[in-house]
Amino acid sequence: MTARFVTGRRLAVALALSAMLAPGVSLASEHPTRSPDVVVDAPLSVLEKPANLDRIGRDVTFQFASSFAPTPLEGRLRGQRKVVNTGDAQRDCEAALVKTLEAMAKLARKRGGNKVINIRSFWDGYPTSSADSYKCARGPAVTAVSLVGVLERPK
Repeated sequence: MTARFVTGRRLAVALALSAMLAPGVSLASEHPTRSPDVVVDAPLSVLEKPANLDRIGRDVTFQFASSFAPTPLEGRLRGQRKVVNTGDAQRDCEAALVKTLEAMAKLARKRGGNKVINIRSFWDGYPTSSADSYKCARGPAVTAVSLVGVLERPK
């Protein structure tokens, strides 16, 4: 008899909680609390800074917006890194780009490559390419860069 009382009490608590939480769940979906990301074009000239090149590594080269070519056997590389916002959007975008390229360089080295070509920014489900800029997404708390490119091995 005691077991039935505990089971009944648990059921009553579960029903009460679900009745209290159900309106909050529907209200949360109607009024999102998270603001959307803002995607901006940031200049690639930040890669000319020696400190950024040293951090990424000079043994792997990157070529943005190269011409279309079939994907070689080495395959495609993807990289996306985030940084916590500091208040300076330009510095945050630069830091996210350097972290993303640093990760792509590490993966290229691991796969025996020394060059990543045809690098494009990848946001909203499609890649965009530019020789002068990259896409940087800035949200309320973090800034992110997402890139996709093709790995080349030494010939």
